[in-house]
Amino acid sequence: MEDHWRYNIYAREDENSQFEHVGWIDFYKTTPPGCDFCNEAGDAACEECIDNNNILPETNLVEVPVGTDGMDPCADHTLLGGITIIKYNSLINYNFILNACYNTELQRWWFSIEGNALEFKYVLEYCDQNITNKGVTLIDDYENFPQGYGCDLILRDIQAQYIYGNLPPAGGYVLKSMLEAHELKHYLDFAVTLDVDKEELFQNLLEIAPSCEDFNTKEQATTFWIINFSPLLYAYWDQAIAEREKYSKGKGYEEQTHWKSRRNFTQIKINALCFWNCTSLLSPLITCP
Repeated sequence: MEDHWRYNIYAREDENSQFEHVGWIDFYKTTPPGCDFCNEAGDAACEECIDNNNILPETNLVEVPVGTDGMDPCADHTLLGGITIIKYNSLINYNFILNACYNTELQRWWFSIEGNALEFKYVLEYCDQNITNKGVTLIDDYENFPQGYGCDLILRDIQAQYIYGNLPPAGGYVLKSMLEAHELKHYLDFAVTLDVDKEELFQNLLEIAPSCEDFNTKEQATTFWIINFSPLLYAYWDQAIAEREKYSKGKGYEEQTHWKSRRNFTQIKINALCFWNCTSLLSPLITCP
């Protein structure tokens, strides 16, 4: 925000005449009474908000062990893999250190989060038991096909996974790397939802952010944010989860996600055929490294 700006005034005599410049009003940024503590060099409340453009902390998605908060995607025995976002139902799982600071750009008491990041947690699992129950074997990647497994079989098993929910015939191999490519798309979709909803979170926080006239000490403002920040944060998180659940239950969502992963699948197929010297099955336009 600039310290000074000018508002030009235009007027006209009647509706048939043209507007003419008749003057201006000058506005100057001033500090409200009792709010001059941030004008002192080295004031800690201001230094912690010195990067006024960094209004909100980063949101990081962090993988946690299966079973956290009772989450187990593979409890559904039809799934080959799954990603489950953990809701904000336990403060124990979501500790963060919050301090108030005075944002001179917003002219409001704002806050800083230690590490400047909020960690949102999810469980990711690949359902080994569900897969092996269907008579196939889960391997990490194309390099893990057994020696002597024919080129035609390698191609067959990889291409079988191009179709969502499909597996190779009994005795074949499922590549975990291809399951990962699918789940990565879910992860990225949710990350985009978080970013989009973050603007609404900012507006909700800004609406309640106290001025220096409300509190004139950092301790008072910190207490305010400790009480009021978490409910809005939880609402933001739960809204993002609700949106994800809504579109994930839409018709054809999983198939569309799988389709978006085809580029990754194709690269895995090329790498596999090159690695196992199955170049006769590649297009003449493709050259192995």
